[in-house]
Amino acid sequence: PMSRVVEYFPLCDDFGPFRLCEIVKFYEFIQEVNAISPKRKIVLHVDEGNRRAFTNAVFLLGSYLMLKYKYSASAVVKCFAWTDKSHIELYRDASYTKPDFGLSPLDCWRALERAMQLKWIAEPLKGTFGKYDICEYEHYDDPTNAD
Repeated sequence: PMSRVVEYFPLCDDFGPFRLCEIVKFYEFIQEVNAISPKRKIVLHVDEGNRRAFTNAVFLLGSYLMLKYKYSASAVVKCFAWTDKSHIELYRDASYTKPDFGLSPLDCWRALERAMQLKWIAEPLKGTFGKYDICEYEHYDDPTNAD
């Protein structure tokens, strides 16, 4: 199950996009599944009514399209034009108060697109995604090492 591949750890009531290392893990998971059974279709199931899970699924799939197939953020949005906007929840900060801003998956894809243009992140080569080292990121993301 995907919950063993990527995890989101909220603080308070935040709902943010996945960290870059989670996007990379999702990418690698899809690549592994495709390598084992290239002719099989991959189905991603989200519980009905779980807007946050649906938003995250859309975001991860769109990020995969960008990394693997070099889709632009605007091309990814077109792929998900069929989605009902009421099923998408905007990403928000960690407070319990009503948020005064929201980030859409498109906002996040634009950031990923910019990082790709700057070569900060790219399709993987030997454990790195561009200038991004997953192991180093996870090491310093751990509060016992730094944050």
